[in-house]
Amino acid sequence: MWKFNFETNKWTEIQAIDEPLPRSGHTASIYKDHFMIIYGGIYEITKELNDMHIFDLKKDRWICLFEEINSPKKMQEASPDKVSLGKSPTLKMKH
Repeated sequence: MWKFNFETNKWTEIQAIDEPLPRSGHTASIYKDHFMIIYGGIYEITKELNDMHIFDLKKDRWICLFEEINSPKKMQEASPDKVSLGKSPTLKMKH
C-alpha cells in the first residue's frame, strides 16, 4: 500500500503488518481524517469476503474488526486439521 503526502507531493510505501487480503469490489471510507475503513469485497475472483478492516493513517497499522471463521486468510494460515466449519461468533460492540 502507498500513501501520498500532499505537502511534499511524494508517495511513500507503507510496510504494515496484518494487512487484509487484496480485494476488489469492496467499500472504503475515510473516517475523521484518521482512519480508512474497508468492508467486504471479492478475493481471487470468486471468494466473497465478509470482513471489516481499519487502517490507522496516523500510526500506519491495520486493525481487523471482524472476519469470518472460514475466511480465505484464516484458511491459508490454518493447517488442514485446524479448520473450523462452525458459524462465525457474533461481534459485540461496546457503546
